[in-house]
Amino acid sequence: MGFKIENRRYVGSKTKLMPWIKDEINKHCKKCSSFFDVFAGTGVVSAYLINEFNEFYINDFLYSNEVIYKVFFNKGKVNTDKLNTVKKEYNEINNLSNNYVSNNYGDKFFSKIDAKKIGFIREDLECKLKSNFITENEFNILLNKRDGVY
Repeated sequence: MGFKIENRRYVGSKTKLMPWIKDEINKHCKKCSSFFDVFAGTGVVSAYLINEFNEFYINDFLYSNEVIYKVFFNKGKVNTDKLNTVKKEYNEINNLSNNYVSNNYGDKFFSKIDAKKIGFIREDLECKLKSNFITENEFNILLNKRDGVY
């Protein structure tokens, strides 16, 4: 099973309401070509309606959601061999120094070791993006990797 946008569940998710929402939009917006998902949250509304409109505007105040939307809705190319190489490199890291994440979140929200890894990976991804080693799409995919710490 691949990672799907509707797998991002939380109390306010609109997944179960989508048939009704689509019916209401079709009833009241017969000649619309653009769609504004004002409270996008998990992005399930936009994902459900992606083929119904020519243009989309997706809104959310959380940066983490913005990155998720870019992963699912941007059409840029991705080099999966490069992503797998970076993933392998990150799986092999150890003996890291303290960093912003470990200093502020270690032994609070994450173990100290995991916080060091998260901080290192986050900083390293920024460097890879700035040096053009990875594209913005690849950056967002790596930033959202879901199968393990890395």
